[in-house]
Amino acid sequence: MTPMQATFLALSCVMGLGISMSGIKCRDILSATSFDVLGNCTKYATLAINAVVLGSSTNAVSLAGILLALTGSALYSPAGALLLSKTINKTIPQDRRRE
Repeated sequence: MTPMQATFLALSCVMGLGISMSGIKCRDILSATSFDVLGNCTKYATLAINAVVLGSSTNAVSLAGILLALTGSALYSPAGALLLSKTINKTIPQDRRRE
């Protein structure tokens, strides 16, 4: 193995460790549903980066699908937060809520 190959292998290992640790931290911070949405968004972001940076041959239908998925993911999070806040407001008495 050449020194250049060893360097790329080591960098790949470090980046993989960083991605794994970021995933663990996200699980602590986010709800299960939000973590799932984040995972799906990263797949679409990877496809978009592949198309733009690496010049992948994607057609208009593929790009439209990516944009639709990203839009749906972006709209899902605020809708879920709104639904959760309405549920909390209905189930917790006014005097017990933290503002």
